[in-house]
Amino acid sequence: MEKIIQTLGLQKKRAMMIQRFSQEYLGEEWTHVTQRHGVGKYAADAYAIFCIGKWERVRPTGHMLKYYWEFLHSIKSSL
Repeated sequence: MEKIIQTLGLQKKRAMMIQRFSQEYLGEEWTHVTQRHGVGKYAADAYAIFCIGKWERVRPTGHMLKYYWEFLHSIKSSL
């Protein structure tokens, strides 16, 4: 995994975080994605928008997430 993500930098730390997150995601009970290791606001907003379709419940501040969220609002209001 480290070799695959090497171009991102901090590959050892990121690989360990991804492995821990994956183990917790699959192996433990959880009710909200932020209960998982390494998940902050950006990841939680992305999860709400792309994974569970609850984009109306979040207000993203991340650059591209915000653009996509605004796009979703614009097409919803035009329907």
